[in-house]
Amino acid sequence: AEDTQIDIWNASLDPEGSGMLDVKLSLTRDKFNEMTKHLVDNAMDITRRTLAAAEVLPEQITDVLLVGGMTRVPAVRKAVADYFGAARLRDSVPVDLVVAIGAAIKGAELDGRLVNQMAIEDMTTHAFGFEDESGRFQQVLPKGTAYGTVGTVVVSNAQAGQERIPIAILQGESPVAKENTVLARYDHKIAPGDVASAEVELEFMLDDEGLLVAAGRDVTTGETFTILEGDK
Repeated sequence: AEDTQIDIWNASLDPEGSGMLDVKLSLTRDKFNEMTKHLVDNAMDITRRTLAAAEVLPEQITDVLLVGGMTRVPAVRKAVADYFGAARLRDSVPVDLVVAIGAAIKGAELDGRLVNQMAIEDMTTHAFGFEDESGRFQQVLPKGTAYGTVGTVVVSNAQAGQERIPIAILQGESPVAKENTVLARYDHKIAPGDVASAEVELEFMLDDEGLLVAAGRDVTTGETFTILEGDK
C-alpha cells in the first residue's frame, strides 16, 4: 500500500486530562521508507561485508532466498534486487515459512535425525582472541567460526623477571586490541625468569550458545585454569 491509516484506541493515559488518548494518523510509504532507511542500509552493508569476507561477487550468486518478515518491505526487496539483480530473487516460498523450515531442519539435526543430509551451522559474527604484548589483537577463532570449534595458542612472558602473564580475552575485528571488546581478564602467576621462560597454552571454545570459554594450562607446572566471559 502507498499509505495506511493507523488507529489505536486508548493508546495511553493522558496525565493532564481525565481519560485515555487515541492515536489516529496516516502513514505514507515515503514516510515509512524515510523512517526505516537506516535499517535497510545496515542490512545491505552486512550483505556486502559478508560477500567480501567469503570472496564472492554479487553476480556469482544465482539465487537469493528472501527470509523473514522484513523482506516483505518494498524498499528491502528493491535494495536486494538492485544489488544482486531482480532475476535472482526467489520468493516462491512464503518468507515466514522459510524461517519455519530452517528451524525444523535445525531441530531435526539437534534431535539426531538427518534430513536429506542437510545441516545448519551456527557461526560467530565476531573474531575471538587475545591482546599480545604489543597491544595487537591476535585472533584465535576468526569471524565465521562454527559453534563448538576449539582453537589453541601458546603465550609466554614478554619480559625477564615477570611474575604474571596478563591475559585479556577480546572479541572484535580491529587489529588494535583496545578497539575491541574485552570479554575477560586474567593474571596468571609465574616464577620470574628469562624472556619466554614460562609458557601458557590457551584453548578457546565456543559453546552451543555461542559463548566463549577459555581454558589455560601452564606448560611448566601443569596448572590449569578457566576464564569465563565477564571475568575481570
